[in-house]
Amino acid sequence: MVGVGMLSLRYSYDPEDFRDLPSSMRAEISELVAQNGFQSATLMSVALRCPQCRFFSSFPSVRLVHGSGEFQPRHSCRKCGVYLVEFDPEDIESLPCPRCGSLSLETEANLCWD
Repeated sequence: MVGVGMLSLRYSYDPEDFRDLPSSMRAEISELVAQNGFQSATLMSVALRCPQCRFFSSFPSVRLVHGSGEFQPRHSCRKCGVYLVEFDPEDIESLPCPRCGSLSLETEANLCWD
């Protein structure tokens, strides 16, 4: 199962907002902000797949807009080391199954309620 969640937009920099990201990514973000300033950040969960072994996963991620451009981290496949590519979960039916290679994947919407 690959889960993607809500987006969260930030217009001020607070390191605590990035606590769910890996420490190496947090350090890179802190350095970028110190060098280039901060405009906005979108915290999100992204759906990723490996183009080589077809592994699927989701990761907490960030799209950071700073004084000299944008930053979005790249994640590597934990099985084969290739960079993972982002995909739209709505398009999962057109992607091959990681186990058998058939086009048999389906989406299912789940909502959290208070």
